[in-house]
Amino acid sequence: MRDLNFFKDYKGGKQERIKQSKYLYIVIGLWIVIIVITLGYNSFNILRYKNKYKHYNEQLNSDRVTKKLQKVEEVENKISVLKVYDTNLSEVTMAVDRRDDVSKENIEKIRKCGTENMEYSKLSIQEGVVNIEGTANNRNDIATLQYNLKKLGIFNDVHVNDIKDNSGKCAFSIKAVIKVVDNNENK
Repeated sequence: MRDLNFFKDYKGGKQERIKQSKYLYIVIGLWIVIIVITLGYNSFNILRYKNKYKHYNEQLNSDRVTKKLQKVEEVENKISVLKVYDTNLSEVTMAVDRRDDVSKENIEKIRKCGTENMEYSKLSIQEGVVNIEGTANNRNDIATLQYNLKKLGIFNDVHVNDIKDNSGKCAFSIKAVIKVVDNNENK
């Protein structure tokens, strides 16, 4: 007959528990090794980055870099001032461009203000003043020119400077001051 061993399970259970504890110790040991390795790696990187940080701060605080930084700040200040001047100059330029004192159309209107019996010898424009010189058959033609120039609406003042009678023709000189139009009046 066969012998029955009642302690067989008890002995195998103990060995199985020993196996499980070996695996547990191995896993715990691996985790500890992994933690120690990552701790060492991270500590090394922290020290390395601290040294780099010190090195970069020393470079940034060096005389060479501070001088360059001062130059950059000076240039930025100059650029900001130039931008202000540029915007102001652009506004002035646009205002001058909009101020169309004597355009081709206005010159053509001035030419048409006279009568058929008139000849213009000189038309000059200086500093907002139009000077017209010419000859006419009589004084009425000159008065008609003066009246028509006032009626154009582009002049503040129109007056005859000089009239000379020369052998049936009248030489004249008319001065007309151009209106200065503000931006508010344009709107």
